[in-house]
Amino acid sequence: MDSFRTPHFELVADCLHWLIMRYNPNADLDTDISVESRRVSFLKRATRILLSGARLKLNLRRLYSGDGYAVKELLKVAELLHNATKAAINSEHNVVDLGPSLKPFDVKATRLLVSEITKCGASLYDVLESEPSLQDARSQATLINTDMDDIERSLKEAISEMLESISAAEEEQANSERNEKTLEAKLKKRKLELERSEKRVSTLHNVRPAYMDKYEVLQKDLHDLFATYSEKHRNLQWLQSQMEEHRLAEQEKLEEAERRMRRLQRRLHEEGPSEWIHRRKLVPGTPGKIASSLQNMEVNLPTKREGIRKVDNTKSRTCDSPPLSTNASDISGDLEEGDDELLDMEGLDNKETGEDDSTDDDF
Repeated sequence: MDSFRTPHFELVADCLHWLIMRYNPNADLDTDISVESRRVSFLKRATRILLSGARLKLNLRRLYSGDGYAVKELLKVAELLHNATKAAINSEHNVVDLGPSLKPFDVKATRLLVSEITKCGASLYDVLESEPSLQDARSQATLINTDMDDIERSLKEAISEMLESISAAEEEQANSERNEKTLEAKLKKRKLELERSEKRVSTLHNVRPAYMDKYEVLQKDLHDLFATYSEKHRNLQWLQSQMEEHRLAEQEKLEEAERRMRRLQRRLHEEGPSEWIHRRKLVPGTPGKIASSLQNMEVNLPTKREGIRKVDNTKSRTCDSPPLSTNASDISGDLEEGDDELLDMEGLDNKETGEDDSTDDDF
């Protein structure tokens, strides 16, 4: 190590040549380092051999300096050779036993490898099948005399196109960066607005409006009024249904009275008033009352029917109309008490009634 306190390139080159010969005895390496260019070419050739074979990359500047930094680069190659020697010695002493102590292999990994090998074999078969046609095309391409100027021109065009695409991509990247900055600024602004809005909403939630007390009172009154309205509406519906039933019942009674009155009129028209008047002695003026009551029935009957039909809208009008009596509805609504007995006497003869013909003179 004391030899490398000061720069010593010759010693570095000697050590590097010895290590490369230990790594690859057939390596073609020129040992002429008399001038600067030879030194540089020697180092480039040595590093290229190690990079292509051992995948080991060395620093040319440190090697050319020839000091302690160059020793660190040489130690990389020395460690590689030392590890290889140790591995070879250990492999000689180790005995490989492939008997029962062999560990079982992984079935899943083996299946994957088998599938990959099958795929690779199929692709290789396809490639080899197309090899004859490719060989003819390759031979024809090699026979053609290629012009270096044309190749250079095509390469320049490809390079120019690539540069244009690179510039376009860079421009797009710059635009995207500007858009990103703009969007970030807008996002930041929106976040600030959102924070202000959230603070305002929180303050509004905490503040109780002045009209809330009156609003709660009115809302309670509204619930009470709605309950009252619902109850009255149900009562009104029930009363209307009862009134409709009463109207239908009154209409049926009126129709029944009208039918009986028509039957009575038909019987009176067929028999005549003289026959049933002579069968019973009546008070003077009774036949006139019966006739007037029948006329009143004919006049008042349409009016009563129309009043019953309009009972839904004008209940008072219906109440003012004279009610029909259950006893008088069999004959007429206006007959007096005792007149219905007169009408029931039509089937009796003079013997049953015990009357004589002298009643005709009284009338």
